[in-house]
Amino acid sequence: MLMASQRMLHRGMMDAEEESQRVTLPLNDSEPVKREKRGTDYVLVFPLGQSMSGIVNEDDDVENPQERCREIFRQRGPGNKESLIPQELFPFNEPVTQDVFQHKVRIKVLQMLMQYGIAVHGYRSIDHDEMFILLGISKGSEATRNTAKSLDIMARIHPDHVDPCLLRGSDEYPMKNANEEEVPAYMLYDGSERFENFRKIDEIRIIDRVLHECFHTHKLATHHVIEKAFPLASDGHLLGFMDDWANFSCRNAFGFWPPESRGEIVERIRTYYGEYIAFFFMWYANYIRYLIPLAITSVLVLARRLPLLRLPLWWQRYIQIVYTGGVILWATTFNKLTTRSFARSVQIWGTKNIDNVEVHRAEFRPELGGTWSIIIRNIAVGGVMLLYVLVFVGAAALNTTLMSGPVWGKYESIGTTVIIMVFNLGWSSIAPLLANWQNHRTNSRYEEGLVKILAPMKLFLTLVPFLKMAFLRRFTHRTCAPTLAEAAKEVYGTVESVSSWPPVMVWANQTLIGSTQPVWDEDGSLKGVPDLAFLDPYKYTDSAGQACIKGCYPIHCGLDAYGDLHCMSNCSNLLDKSLITFYLSHAACTLAFVIIAIALTKFDIYRERSKHRTAAQGFWNLLSNDEEGKNPETGSPVNCVREEYTLAQLQAKMMGYKYGSWGGSREEDFMELAISFALLTCFSAQVPSMAIPSLICNIAEYRFLAFRMVAVTQRPFPQASEGIGIWQEVFDAICFCAVIVNCALFVFSQSPMDHANHENQYIWFIALENVGILLAVGVSIFMSSMPLDVRNIAESYSRLVARIRFSDAGGSEGWGNDSGKRSANWHLNLATQGETHRTLPVGSVENKPKETTLDEQIVKGLRISDGMRGIKRRVSYVQSFRAVACGSGATESGSESSSSEGS
Repeated sequence: MLMASQRMLHRGMMDAEEESQRVTLPLNDSEPVKREKRGTDYVLVFPLGQSMSGIVNEDDDVENPQERCREIFRQRGPGNKESLIPQELFPFNEPVTQDVFQHKVRIKVLQMLMQYGIAVHGYRSIDHDEMFILLGISKGSEATRNTAKSLDIMARIHPDHVDPCLLRGSDEYPMKNANEEEVPAYMLYDGSERFENFRKIDEIRIIDRVLHECFHTHKLATHHVIEKAFPLASDGHLLGFMDDWANFSCRNAFGFWPPESRGEIVERIRTYYGEYIAFFFMWYANYIRYLIPLAITSVLVLARRLPLLRLPLWWQRYIQIVYTGGVILWATTFNKLTTRSFARSVQIWGTKNIDNVEVHRAEFRPELGGTWSIIIRNIAVGGVMLLYVLVFVGAAALNTTLMSGPVWGKYESIGTTVIIMVFNLGWSSIAPLLANWQNHRTNSRYEEGLVKILAPMKLFLTLVPFLKMAFLRRFTHRTCAPTLAEAAKEVYGTVESVSSWPPVMVWANQTLIGSTQPVWDEDGSLKGVPDLAFLDPYKYTDSAGQACIKGCYPIHCGLDAYGDLHCMSNCSNLLDKSLITFYLSHAACTLAFVIIAIALTKFDIYRERSKHRTAAQGFWNLLSNDEEGKNPETGSPVNCVREEYTLAQLQAKMMGYKYGSWGGSREEDFMELAISFALLTCFSAQVPSMAIPSLICNIAEYRFLAFRMVAVTQRPFPQASEGIGIWQEVFDAICFCAVIVNCALFVFSQSPMDHANHENQYIWFIALENVGILLAVGVSIFMSSMPLDVRNIAESYSRLVARIRFSDAGGSEGWGNDSGKRSANWHLNLATQGETHRTLPVGSVENKPKETTLDEQIVKGLRISDGMRGIKRRVSYVQSFRAVACGSGATESGSESSSSEGS
């Protein structure tokens, strides 16, 4: 009992010492997690065998291990020759078990990482079904510098190594732009002392580039070598974001208000999540700010019909025309100003032409380039899109038919919203498959191709139902009868629904003096009718001589103070309700998706910790029953080290930031914003009130997405980005479409132009469309996408970098550091034994291999089985592996490996 008491006391002392190493995060507020070792940047999760509750069946046979290795390890050598690693690991290519295959490949993966200056340590998960390998950069080592300069990394030049005399038109470095922001200079990293130290985000990018240059990471996951790979989260950044950026506490009146689009918070987002995500939230914050003046203006436009103002009808129409032009100018100006702001950010962050250093996707097949197969695939993609459009049009027509009756008519806006969301969800699942058919070389090209497939279709699916309400409904829902009164009766209802008749309000001196309603006989026949003059603009006579009322008919009419009649049609009312329903449903779905992701993540964490608590309870029972700390059944010592739930294990249970994940993705998030932007710019002139719910919903959605990034989403790779990429082209195209749609709405759907003859309507439409396009082009010409200060700084820094390179090449005895001399093109190649080709510099300058001896605990932890089965076979191949690692010949290692595999 004394021994047990001492162990319990020791446990309490350890708790006190480790309390400072624990942190409470949003999804784990009930129990803190342990921080990871300092210097850890990246996490690899290796699944273990089924005997240890893992996902790998250690007894499965691998028939062709060399072929699997070729899929995992990238090709290296002159002429893109095959790597010798498959022959090194499995020289005779005989079938082996998963136990043997996984262990050999995993040890080789970690040894290769260590060759490039990456530190490796690890531990098993709390429930012992996974092995967590933590990677970090050896700061300041020669191997790290050699690895970094071979990856074409753009690094920031330190001010102490810049001669201000080389700057054109400036006496200081770093120079400042028009916003008084310091702009540093960047150039390719060459390992010299002129560069600033690597930040944490740079270290993560170096590790990720090494992983993707050495391995096909997609194949590593396919063959169960690794289960997940992600940058390690920083609890300090997460808690800081929860205090301001992702906070719902509303501690002040603007608690939901997004932070400054530029400034300290955006810089924190950028240094933690990377420019790829920072530009998204910058765009979103700018969008919300630009919505404010539009929402205020829409309120003023709505107030034009108030009786108190006594504005004549022609004044009201002029106000709506001006507002239509203002919406077009607003959208174009917003796009241009945002592009100019991004140009300054790109220059400050040094991400110009950053996409030129990407590696190829594992799914890319170079042999298909320029062949008929690619042409046929692109045609097939177009065919699938056309077929999907036809199915959607049929479903939308069916919805309109079912919702056209008097009972279901009031639910048509809800039906329209459901149809849009269902078909958008279906296309979200189809689009990635079509993008994969197109055989894209890099991830950036794949994302661009995915957006080109995703955006046009989703915008079409969303806009068409609303365009149908605005333009086609008047022709597809007409009502005809022998007389106009009978047609009106059929449209507005019978005696049981007198209230469906539009009351014609009569005003005199700002006082309501009466309204007109139909008069019905006792048998339900129409005895008397009101003055049907309000139907004159909406009636026509068909070829059979019947009186017809168009599908868009008035539901509310009134006389203004000057005696002019104005009416609101059912189409405008339905369009208004449908748009507001869609915006509110969109915000509700965003919130629901965040809640579902939180619930799923919490369930995974609870399940994993429950497994550990069950095992831990048995452990402490054994400990309390035996004073020597031994298992009474086996007599073996009990491991008295208490396992804790760590930050990496918590992050592994969070949702990934990728397409189709509950954690979200930039393509899906931007797609939803593009839909919102398109509806606003195309229909706000017809329904000015929609700017108000758009502002409110977007403010709420911004906070939902920020909270999701911090509390739900696994930290994504901090990808660099030059602006928002192809999405800027999407928003520019939406602005062009908005010009056409708004002009068409004014001419064909709004009084008085909608009652003019077709010839005059076409003339007015062409004239207004050209005026709108000229306004948009004028804004684009007046405001260049590249600000003058950005252009001047770029010219000065290009001269500075050219002078530095000239000095390094020995062209002048200037202040340049010749220790940074390097080849123009470096290629990352695997330094494997037995291969004679140019390799990535590892170890010292003389290219000596770095010591790659793995810790015995890591080697043991990587075993996917429980250590009791096939022990003789395992000892043989581990000895064989150690012989290879110590420098023995390939033939000798191959013979030992073959004997171990055949045992």
